[in-house]
Amino acid sequence: MKKIVKRLLGFSVTLMLLLSFCLLVNAWTPPKLKNPYVEPEVQFRSVWVCTVANMDIKKQGGTDEASINAWKEQYLAILERSIESGMNAIIFQVSPCNDAFYPSKYRPWSEYLAGFGVDAGWDPVEWMIEVTHAAGLEYHAWFNPYRTSTSALTYSITQLDSATNGHFVYDYDKDTIYNYKQSYFGELKSICEKNGTLVDNPIFKTGAELDHSVVYGTEGKFVLNPAADATIENVENTIREFITNYDADGIHFDDYFYPDDKAYKGSNTEYKKYSFSCEPDIDLNDYQSYLSKGGELSIYDWRRENVNTLISNLGGIVREINETDTYKCAFGISPAARWAPSLEACQSTPQRGVEGGMNDNCNNYYSYSDLYADTYKWAKEGWIDYILPQVYMYLGDTPIGVPDGDYPEVTKWWSDALEGYPCKLYIGTALYQLDEWSSQGNATSDEFFYQQMYNQDKEFRVDGYVMFRYASLNTSLGSKAVDKMVAKVWKIAALTPIYPAYTYDSVDSAATINQLKLNSDGTYTVSFNKVDDAKAYGLLADGECVARVLSGNSSLVFTKEEGKTYELVTYGYDNVMHTDKDVINFDEVAVNEKPVVSFKTKFEKEYLISSKIEVVISIEDKENDPMIYTLAYQYDDRNRILVDNQKVTENEFTYTFSSYAREYENCYFILTVDDGYGPIEVISESFKMVKELTPPHEHVFVDGVCECGEVDPNYVPPHVHEFIEGKCECGEVDPNYVPPHVHEFIEGKCECGEVDPNYVPPHVHEFIEGKCECGKVDPNYVPPHVHEFIEGKCECGEIDPNYVAPGDSEPEPAKKKCGKKSAEIVVACLTFATLISVVLRKKD
Repeated sequence: MKKIVKRLLGFSVTLMLLLSFCLLVNAWTPPKLKNPYVEPEVQFRSVWVCTVANMDIKKQGGTDEASINAWKEQYLAILERSIESGMNAIIFQVSPCNDAFYPSKYRPWSEYLAGFGVDAGWDPVEWMIEVTHAAGLEYHAWFNPYRTSTSALTYSITQLDSATNGHFVYDYDKDTIYNYKQSYFGELKSICEKNGTLVDNPIFKTGAELDHSVVYGTEGKFVLNPAADATIENVENTIREFITNYDADGIHFDDYFYPDDKAYKGSNTEYKKYSFSCEPDIDLNDYQSYLSKGGELSIYDWRRENVNTLISNLGGIVREINETDTYKCAFGISPAARWAPSLEACQSTPQRGVEGGMNDNCNNYYSYSDLYADTYKWAKEGWIDYILPQVYMYLGDTPIGVPDGDYPEVTKWWSDALEGYPCKLYIGTALYQLDEWSSQGNATSDEFFYQQMYNQDKEFRVDGYVMFRYASLNTSLGSKAVDKMVAKVWKIAALTPIYPAYTYDSVDSAATINQLKLNSDGTYTVSFNKVDDAKAYGLLADGECVARVLSGNSSLVFTKEEGKTYELVTYGYDNVMHTDKDVINFDEVAVNEKPVVSFKTKFEKEYLISSKIEVVISIEDKENDPMIYTLAYQYDDRNRILVDNQKVTENEFTYTFSSYAREYENCYFILTVDDGYGPIEVISESFKMVKELTPPHEHVFVDGVCECGEVDPNYVPPHVHEFIEGKCECGEVDPNYVPPHVHEFIEGKCECGEVDPNYVPPHVHEFIEGKCECGKVDPNYVPPHVHEFIEGKCECGEIDPNYVAPGDSEPEPAKKKCGKKSAEIVVACLTFATLISVVLRKKD
C-alpha cells in the first residue's frame, strides 16, 4: 500500500512539473525595459483600409443617392473607429487592381466600388479627402502599380511539385495563354465601351500589343509587364493625374512588384538558366532586347532596374508637383519586411544576395530577391519619403523577458540601415495575426505597445506605426491590443511627420479659449475657437505638453495639477507652435447645460413577438459637447444592453430593435446619455410583447375621454365664455352684464349721492379795502377819498366844517356840540355808579 502511495505521489509531482514547464513555455513574458517610455510629439499612426475583394468596405450597392450615402456611412464609421484608435492618418486603397475609386483618364472604375467600368455617380476620393481632413487626419492614397487581376485565373504557368511541395514554372501552351488574354481583357473592354467609361490603359490594347503589355504571373494572376514602356507611362500618368487633382497627403505603394520569383522546371534548356516571375518567353525576349541595345546587367538586376526606373520617375514627379502645390504629398512604399540576404548567406544562389544584405537565411522572403524591388536603394537615393516594411513578426521571449523573435532583428536592421538618410521609417504591424500568435503562446494583446516601448528603449529609429488591417481593429484581441496602445503609448495625439524634401506652412494665428468646464469626473474640458490653417492644438502645463488634439477638434480634456500654469497652443503644418499662447483662467469655470434627450417614437401598447420596433431617439446639446449614449431594453425583470457607450454623431437617429420570441408583460427602453458632466436617463413608454394583439377596443368618448383612458384626438371641448366688460373673445355678449356706474359730479356730488372725495369748493372772496386774504384784488374797489383841505376847502369841493378863517371867532354850533358831548359823559358815569351800588347791596 505504501509503495502504491509513493508511486502515486511521485507521478503527481512529475505531472505537476510537466504542466509547470508547459505553462512556462507557452506563457508570454514581456520584454525587460531599462527606460520609461516617453510619448513622441511627432509620430505616424495609421491603418490600412483594403478595398480589394471588399475586405474592409462593402461594395456600393448602386449609383443612386441612397447607395452613395450608405457607402459614405461605411467610410465615416472607418474614420470614427480610426480616430478612437489614436490614428492620425488613413491609408486607403484607391486602386487595388489597375482600377480606380475616382474618375480617371488612365484607370477604369473599380470592380470593388459600383462594378467594373461602372461610373459610381460621384467622386468618392474627393469626398473622403474632405471629411478626413475635416477630422484632422491625413489621407494617403494606396495604389497597386502592376496588378491587373486578383482572382485565380483559368490557366497557370506554374505547377505544384509534390516532391518539394513547392510551385515551379513549367512549360505552357503560349497560344492558349495568348487567346485567354484577348478574351479576358476583351470582355472588360466591352463593358467599358458599353458604359462609356473606356480609358487609356494597356489592358485595353489588342493582339500582340496586349500580349506584351499584360503578362501572366507566377502567382496565377495578370500583371502589367514591368519591362514595358507602356506600363511605366501608364503608372506615371496615373500618379501625376491623381496628385494634380487631389489634395492627398501621400501616394502609397504596397509590396506587389514583380510576382514572386519561381524556378523553371520545364523542357526549355535556355529557360533552365533562370528563375521567373512571369511568362518566360516574354520576360526573356525583353531581356534579350535590352542586351542587344548594349545592356550589361544580369537578368535579375535588369528586372530590378525596371522597377527602379518607375520608382525614380515617380519620385521626381511627386517632387516636381510639390514645388508649386501648396498641399504637400509624400511618396511612400510598404515592402516586405526583409530587404535582401547577404552574399555570404546565398553562396549557392548568389543572384539572390547582395553586399550589405541581412545576415539571415537566403531562402526567406525578400523584396530584393523575390519581387525584384530594391527598396533600400529607393530610401537611400531619396526617391521616396518614407518606407514602411511589413514587419509582421512578434517580439518573442524567453522566461527572463529577452525577446527571441524576428521582430527585434528586422527592426534593428532597418533602423541602422537608414541612419543618416532623410527617408522616414515606419513599421507595419500584423494586427491580424494576433489570434494565431496568442493561440501559440507567442504573444498577447500587450504585444504591440510593447513593440513600441521596446523600439524606443533600444533607441531604434522608428518614426511611426501602421496597423494591418482595418477589420482587425474590431476583432476581440485586435480591439484589446489597440485599446491598450491608446492607454499606454498613444495617450496624447501625435503630429504627423513632415518630410525634408518639402516646405510646410506655419500657422498665421493662434486659437483662443472659448470656455472652461469642470467635468463630473474631476477633469476639465477647455473649448476654443479654431483657426483655419492649424494642424493641431495642444495644452502645456508649465511648458510640458499634457494633451493634444488634431485640427478636427475644438476642445481638449485634461486633469489639473495644482500650482501649474496651463496654456493653449496652436501647431502649424510645419509642426511648429505659434508663439501666442492662451492661458487658462480657472476662476472662470462655466456651468454645464444638460442635453435634451427624448424618445420620438409613439410606442404602441402591444407588439407582436419577433417583430421589429423602430426606436427614434433625439439627443440635442446646445453646447455641442461630445456625448456617448447607452440604449438598454428592459423586459419584465431582465435587462439587455443594446448599444453600449457609443458616440452621439447625430441629433436624431433610429435604432431598429428585433424583439424576442417570447411574451413579456412590462417592456420599455432605457436611454442613458452622458455629455461628460454626468449621465441623463430617459425611460420610454411601456408596452407588452404578445403572440396575438388584443382586438381593437371600440371607444365610446364622453367629453373626449373613453372609459379605457384613451383620449379622442379629434375632440374639441365646448367653448367656455370668459366675459371681459360683458364681452367674450368669441363675440358673445353677457346678457346679465351691467356696466359699472360712472359718477358725474356736480359741485362735488353725484346724483347717486356719492361725494367726490377730491372735490374742493370754489373760493368766495371777502374783500377788505379791495383785497381778499387769498391775495385776490377786487377789480371794482375804489379806495375812500381822503380830503386835503386848503383854506377850508378840498379839491373835491368838500368844506372843512372845523375851519376857522383867520380873525374869525369859533362858530356857535361847534360850542353847542361840545357841551352836548360833555353832558352825555356825565349821564353815563352816574348810571354806572348807580349799578355798582345796587350790586353791592344784593351781595350784602
